[in-house]
Amino acid sequence: MFIILISLTHLDLRLNDISGPIPVKIRYLSKLVVLDLSGNHFSGKIPSEIGMLTNLETLSLHSNTLKGNIPVSLGNLSKLGYLRVDDNKLSGPLPLELETLYNLVKVNMSFNFLSGQIPFGLGNMTKLFELYLFLNNLTGSIPSMLENSSSLRNLYLYMNKFPGRIPDELGNMKNLVMLYFGHNQLTGSLPVSLGNLTKLKMLDVHENLLSGIVPQELGKLESLIELSSQQV
Repeated sequence: MFIILISLTHLDLRLNDISGPIPVKIRYLSKLVVLDLSGNHFSGKIPSEIGMLTNLETLSLHSNTLKGNIPVSLGNLSKLGYLRVDDNKLSGPLPLELETLYNLVKVNMSFNFLSGQIPFGLGNMTKLFELYLFLNNLTGSIPSMLENSSSLRNLYLYMNKFPGRIPDELGNMKNLVMLYFGHNQLTGSLPVSLGNLTKLKMLDVHENLLSGIVPQELGKLESLIELSSQQV
């Protein structure tokens, strides 16, 4: 069937009861711009052949039972703006190849079993608005280079295993609205520089190993609606 549908640009099969693996013959749909298979029962691995769909701008595979690693071939999707693989059973590291996807606006890989570090190159994505990596097994320091993601508004890293300090450089991310770092292993004190985030509405750092006092500079954040911290 896929060989026949070579002119197809949109394939939207979301919210059905389709099961089985994603067919590798999907590679024949070379003109696809949108591929949405979310909310089904697709199982098995994400086929590396999806990386051959170089016209893709939206890839939504969330809310299935996919497992295995995220294919490095997704790094070929240079036009990709929206990537959702959340709510699956994916494991392994975040591919370094994702660092070259400079058109990404939204990335959601939450609610999986992903491990390893956040690639430093994610900080080079100047168009990125939303990054959701919560509910995984990610480790390593939170990259200070995220400050270069100047458009980032929502950063959700809670319920992982991030150690170390919260980078001072995050205070340069002037467009941040939502910042969720709760349920990690972060240490040290809250950076004074967070007082520069004048658009911030939610700051969640509870259930870490933070110490010290809450910086007075946070008192000037007039947009702040919720502050959740266990600091003393």
